[in-house]
Amino acid sequence: MAADLIEIYGPPTPEQARRLVLLLRLLPPRSEQQAKQDEPPKPRPQAA
Repeated sequence: MAADLIEIYGPPTPEQARRLVLLLRLLPPRSEQQAKQDEPPKPRPQAA
């Protein structure tokens, strides 16, 4: 999942990575299925 995002959008900046780690620490552990449902829909890469 994260690897896919890095592939599409490039690696996060140090600031983004720091915020993400803080967010993940605050969130209670959840199942992958719930996490997927909560994500906003990703923009699809447009076919040229």
